[in-house]
Amino acid sequence: MQLIKLENKKVTVCVFGDENREQGTGNREQGTGNREQGTGNREQGTGNREQGTGNREQGTGNREQGTGNREQGTGNREQGTGNREQGTGNREQGTGNREQGTGNREQGTGNREQGTGNREQGTGNREQGTGNREQGTGNREQGTGNREQGTGNREQGTGNREQGTGNREQGTGNREQGTGNREQGTGNREQGTGNREQGTGNREQGTGNREQGTGNREQGTGNREQGTGNRVLDE
Repeated sequence: MQLIKLENKKVTVCVFGDENREQGTGNREQGTGNREQGTGNREQGTGNREQGTGNREQGTGNREQGTGNREQGTGNREQGTGNREQGTGNREQGTGNREQGTGNREQGTGNREQGTGNREQGTGNREQGTGNREQGTGNREQGTGNREQGTGNREQGTGNREQGTGNREQGTGNREQGTGNREQGTGNREQGTGNREQGTGNREQGTGNREQGTGNREQGTGNREQGTGNRVLDE
């Protein structure tokens, strides 16, 4: 801006300091530089996360379901032994009129009795046989004469007929009904303990080098001058 005044032919020049006027620029920086928006060591809870594994055992170990010394009535169990004799006495083994190829040799006819008569099986009048069991027909004769083999009072086994006495014991002794080491699933039963960790460890939620725009932030200072400098008034 200049004001020129003419008086007595003299020129007066008035200069209002327009040279070194700077409007405050220079090192103006709007806060950039080391601005980091919270990255770096951000970890979202990983690491040693274990969901309950390890020594989980579901009731195993020494589980025994009633074994051990289980004995079902053994030991000195004797079922009627000793001097037991089964049906002796007057047992006749096909005697009487048994004719072996003589006169009226009949092949299983007539009075052939196969273990009948007074055969008693240790009880009253138990007869295990029939009466006139004939195994054949008519008068089959195969020979002559009166050949007889085995007559008289043939007895086989008399004397001490006893029906199971003596040392008869009915399952006593060491009879045990499933005792001993019977365990119903105890021992090392663990229900999911041990190293169970629910997401701990190195969990960091966005810390570290997080800076919100600091550093070299300067708001227009420096060489800001407001029109001083070389103000000269020439006459």
